[in-house]
Amino acid sequence: MDLKATLAALRTGWHLLVIGALIAGTVAVALDRAAVPVYEARASYVVSPGTGIDPDDVARGVDTLDSTRSRSIMSTLTEIAKSDAVRSEALSTLDLAPELAESYSVEAIVVPEANVMETAVTGPDPEIAAALASAIGEIGGSRFVELYQIYDVEGLDLATVPTEAANPGLGQMLVIAVAIGLMVGMGAALLRSAWIARARRAMSNRLDAYGPTVTPIKEHDRFERVG
Repeated sequence: MDLKATLAALRTGWHLLVIGALIAGTVAVALDRAAVPVYEARASYVVSPGTGIDPDDVARGVDTLDSTRSRSIMSTLTEIAKSDAVRSEALSTLDLAPELAESYSVEAIVVPEANVMETAVTGPDPEIAAALASAIGEIGGSRFVELYQIYDVEGLDLATVPTEAANPGLGQMLVIAVAIGLMVGMGAALLRSAWIARARRAMSNRLDAYGPTVTPIKEHDRFERVG
């Protein structure tokens, strides 16, 4: 379908775009009203050479953190921090029910170009999310140090209780929904135009079979002649 045909399809089927946008916007509003607020708490930790150990081990640790091996070291730390075992231990340390593990998601990432890990916990209770973010970072750091005794993991920015929900705002949802609705409506308009064009071609081919002198009768004329 060329540009001219596309513009013609949109001109005749513009109402489908409007309908698609209205439906998508309505769905976005309904989802926003039904959504349960979730809160995200973050904490960060820095990995550094350990103190009170052999100087040669310290130098080796510094070299590792300055080399490409730092990526694997930090990846190990993040995998430990977001493991189910660490999350379960954090819940137990905070005297929280193990079932809460299903309500809180845990992420751990490495800050680009830095030996810093950031933990993020998302869930329905802001205080529990903040407590878990700190506990998971501390417990994960301790387990990491047990494996790599030449390093220390220290808190950098402690988690604070979030005051605003992390859910997407209604405005953002509406923009995305309306954009999707417009695209769906555009697709429907193009399909409608293509179907009409194909139907007209089929009709023209059937009329051509009767010869060049056959003229199609409009629906209302046909009714009057028959009546």
